Amino acid sequence: MVYRLYEACPTEKELLTVPRAGHGTAFQVDRTGYEAALESFMKKNLSPAFN
Repeated sequence: MVYRLYEACPTEKELLTVPRAGHGTAFQVDRTGYEAALESFMKKNLSPAFN
């Protein structure tokens, strides 16, 4: 269902899927990758005042 939800969302977004991670466990399975994706997204999409 992740792909349907991703396509339906009209805002800025990035899709992160983590192999071997079940529903809601991406952070626990790949904390480093999750944090890197989150930081990258925030740097690209937050105003400079928040960076």
